[in-house]
Amino acid sequence: MKNGKLVATLGAVALVAAVGLGSTLAYLSDSTNTVENTFTLGNVSFGEDPNLGLALVEHEVTLNDTTYTIANDAKWTDHNDYKKVTPGEVLPKDPTVFIGETSEDAWLYVRVSKSADFSAIEWNTDDFEVLDIKDDHYFYLRKKTVAKAGENYNIFKTVTVDKNLDGMIKDENGNDIACVLRLDDIEIQAAMVQAAGLTDENGNPTAEAQTTALGLFE
Repeated sequence: MKNGKLVATLGAVALVAAVGLGSTLAYLSDSTNTVENTFTLGNVSFGEDPNLGLALVEHEVTLNDTTYTIANDAKWTDHNDYKKVTPGEVLPKDPTVFIGETSEDAWLYVRVSKSADFSAIEWNTDDFEVLDIKDDHYFYLRKKTVAKAGENYNIFKTVTVDKNLDGMIKDENGNDIACVLRLDDIEIQAAMVQAAGLTDENGNPTAEAQTTALGLFE
C-alpha cells in the first residue's frame, strides 16, 4: 500500500511538473494582418504624334516657287517628297521622336543614314550630341539628358544637298555613264533604354546603356 501511494504520488508530481513546464513555454503572443506587396514593371515606350499615331515623324514641307518651307500649321507626316532639288540647296527637314505618356525616364539614341548626296545636316545640338562612332553608313546620336514621358524631341532641322552633285554617275575614268534621277533617302531610327540603373554618378548613361540601345537598331 505504501508503495502504491508512493507511485501514485510520484506520478502526480511528475504530471504537475510536466504541466508546469508546458506553461513556461506558452509565451504571450499576437499577430497582425497580412500586408501584400504588388510589383508591376514600368515601361519604356515611344508615343504617338497627333496626326498619324506614329512615334517618329516630321512636318510636311511645302514648295513655294523654287523654295521648300515648313508652314506654321504644317501637319506631321512619315514621308516628304522633295522634287527638283538643286546642288547646294538647303532643305528643311525636322524629324521628331515622341515619347510615351507613361514611359519611364530613358536614354534616347538615334541612327541616321549617311549619304554622299548631302554635304551637311543641321543637328539639334541643344538636345542631341553626335557620338564618335566610326561607321561608314550611319551617324549615331544620343539625347544629352534623359527622355521624359510625354515629351517630343526634334533630331535635326535641315539637310544640304552636296554642291558638287551634278546628277551624273561616272565610271573610274571620270566619264558620265548614267543620270541620277533620285537622291538617296535619309533613313532615321530611334531606340530607348531605361535610365534607372543605367545612369552613372555624373548623370550620364553607362556603357551598358549605350551598348543595349545601339543593339536595338536593325
